[in-house]
Amino acid sequence: EAFRAQRMSGDLLGLARTAAALARVLSAGSLHREALELLRISVELNHAKGSPLGLAYNREALAIVAREVAGAGEAGKGLVGELAAVERELAFAERRWGRVELRYE
Repeated sequence: EAFRAQRMSGDLLGLARTAAALARVLSAGSLHREALELLRISVELNHAKGSPLGLAYNREALAIVAREVAGAGEAGKGLVGELAAVERELAFAERRWGRVELRYE
């Protein structure tokens, strides 16, 4: 519901944060493919809107999902291509819009 409301209101940064959190939850529940698909969509949106901060949230979540996939044994091996595709899209977007680091205080 939060995802839908943020998308309708144009809250791209909130959408990126929600997608990142949901991707982490999905991956922690061994739903790695779904987590990667959600991040792929979020990266595309942040790339299209030119949001380096949104891409930073995607990068942080993707690193967590990548660790989960790496630790998933045989199930994770089947996701290597999908993971690499999202990583490439994120790298391309960050080359275009810049890479920023998240700061937590």
